[in-house]
Amino acid sequence: MTSVDRVKEALDAFIQSDNPSVLAIKGQWGVGKTYFWKRFIEDAAPHKNYPVYSYVSLFGIESFSALHKAIADARVPLSPDWKTQSAVYGGRALSGVFRHNLLTWIGGNDTKQLAENLDKLATRNHVICFDDLERKEKDLSATALLGFISSLRDERH
Repeated sequence: MTSVDRVKEALDAFIQSDNPSVLAIKGQWGVGKTYFWKRFIEDAAPHKNYPVYSYVSLFGIESFSALHKAIADARVPLSPDWKTQSAVYGGRALSGVFRHNLLTWIGGNDTKQLAENLDKLATRNHVICFDDLERKEKDLSATALLGFISSLRDERH
């Protein structure tokens, strides 16, 4: 069995599992990990009924609020179901409306919190890929990042 076969087998087990989990793909720079992952998720996730996917490069992300925004901004529907697509893009547009327009209309931090809460709800039950761990900003500690990922797994599936 080749290393590509072993990675595919691990990814198949990951995507088939009903339990929320975290998977790390490790390998030399430039071997095609990101390419392999993106092709895999586009083919496999719709069959497992994961409606939404986010790919986030950690390069340049300096805070967890920026990371949360990057996840929300990167949401892409994987399901061919138009209702799912509408919910994903509608949620993105709605959170953007709250974030940008309603802040001045309603005012205050409560609206900002509402927008953040909408983004958090939108990250439930979908696959998130964090890439470029080795290029993350120094202010984003690896320990805190792993804790964040763990909370996504445990609290948002």
